[in-house]
Amino acid sequence: MHFVKAGTDVYVGGAPNEQELRRLAAEGVHTVVDFREPGERRGPKDGPLAAQELGLAYINVPVRTPLLADAQVEEFRKAVARAPAGYLLHCAEGPRAEAMYVMKTALDRRWGLSEVDQEAERLGLRYRGLPRLRDFVAGFVARHGGDAGGREA
Repeated sequence: MHFVKAGTDVYVGGAPNEQELRRLAAEGVHTVVDFREPGERRGPKDGPLAAQELGLAYINVPVRTPLLADAQVEEFRKAVARAPAGYLLHCAEGPRAEAMYVMKTALDRRWGLSEVDQEAERLGLRYRGLPRLRDFVAGFVARHGGDAGGREA
């Protein structure tokens, strides 16, 4: 799986396999944030058990693109604020994690849509290829306009 180093201690991408999770833990990841829904396919060493075996915190904030809501972004922000720094944000393939990362970053840094688009371009984020997800991000940024708070993740 491909992971983007989105911040000093933030990686974003799809679901890691066991070896990738070990490598990311060695690189400073202490918290795994999983945006997959409970029914999504997982491997035998994937999810909370894999994180637990490596001593990592595990947070699940289920995100279903058609039902994505502002409350899920806030749930993510609150969970990260309580978790050890050094984050892997992931879903099955990456776009939901990417979208959640840029929305949280927009709030934390008080970014407008142009800054969000620049960051997404810089990082090569793929969520922009999914119209429904891209439109939600644009609407979220327009509605909230970036209220400071939280920690980078």
